[in-house]
Amino acid sequence: QLQPWAEESLPILKHLQISPFIEEAFRLIPKIETASSVEIKARNQLKHLMAIAKHEQGVVLQPLIYEQADFKRALATMRSWPIRWISPKQQIVFTNHCETDDPRLKSEAPEDMIVEDYRSRMYWIGEAAKQFHGLMQRRTAFMEIQLSAIADWALAKAREDLE
Repeated sequence: QLQPWAEESLPILKHLQISPFIEEAFRLIPKIETASSVEIKARNQLKHLMAIAKHEQGVVLQPLIYEQADFKRALATMRSWPIRWISPKQQIVFTNHCETDDPRLKSEAPEDMIVEDYRSRMYWIGEAAKQFHGLMQRRTAFMEIQLSAIADWALAKAREDLE
């Protein structure tokens, strides 16, 4: 049985067809697994991360959310002077917490980013991906703990849904 949102959303998402970005991500997996050096492996891991991000942002979120007229209007309003001034900064936090004071563990959106514009948004996501990738290389154990904690949220929700 389809979820209530599926009838409207699946056509927008072209019924979740395989995109060139997903194909690229899957082609990179054997290169990651058989890399002859740590540097080559890391380079392919970052390419894989960006291919997945391009799929998520361009193939899923762009048509489903960011191209919707009402959402665009709301985002434009949020960029207006008084509202932008009082709104919290958009940020990605690389921990299992919603906020951090440690600038090494977060990426703040550029002031001039237009969130509904794919290229503008992807510039920030690309920079954040490089930062995340660096953390995964330098602080692997810490980042694995953070990712494990985040994964536990999904497991807890799944258990809750089964009850």
